[in-house]
Amino acid sequence: MSKKAKNKDKQILNAAAKHFAINGFGGARVDEIAAEAGVNKATLYYRIGDKAAIYDRIFIDMLDNVLADISEKIALAKTAEEKFKAYAYSIANVCSSNSYISPFILREVASGGSHMSENAIAKMKQVRLTLAEILTLGVELGEFKPVNPFLIHIMMIGTLNFFSASYTNREEIPQQTKQTQATDEMSILDVADTISDLVLSSIKIKGPLNNA
Repeated sequence: MSKKAKNKDKQILNAAAKHFAINGFGGARVDEIAAEAGVNKATLYYRIGDKAAIYDRIFIDMLDNVLADISEKIALAKTAEEKFKAYAYSIANVCSSNSYISPFILREVASGGSHMSENAIAKMKQVRLTLAEILTLGVELGEFKPVNPFLIHIMMIGTLNFFSASYTNREEIPQQTKQTQATDEMSILDVADTISDLVLSSIKIKGPLNNA
């Protein structure tokens, strides 16, 4: 696929993510998505497919990007702790790739995953399995306590997506303290770093000196 074609697909998918995030699957209209993307419906159907195919493509592309980013970062990480942080940063990178991705994801979660294809679900399981493998490695190396991987997964995914999706609310709510002001100035990568540290502080096995 040429660079021009890839950019056109990205333009369509970004417009679609916005309409799905705002209106949900049922409320989004293909003609409005096409108009937002600057193409006609025939082009949209030819390049991506019908509404279900567009919706699925957003998920598949997002999950493929997460998996590729995680794989690259984990390969460079040496310890289980570094791999855990790499996982968090990869999720954060995808959340920040499009301002409508997190609202899109949260809507689908609220629907019980009713519009996710088997392929998308399989890729989501791969993301969760990667985290489980990191946590298992940490236990085997004596770095981590045994924990429920799914709970850690939803803590990370939930925090990062909710933070990303709540930008407007955080802008509108008056700041009361220096601490809340500092929180609102955090980037999504800052949040990934903070939530990673919080989780790691609870699951890491402390050495003799730390227990003294």
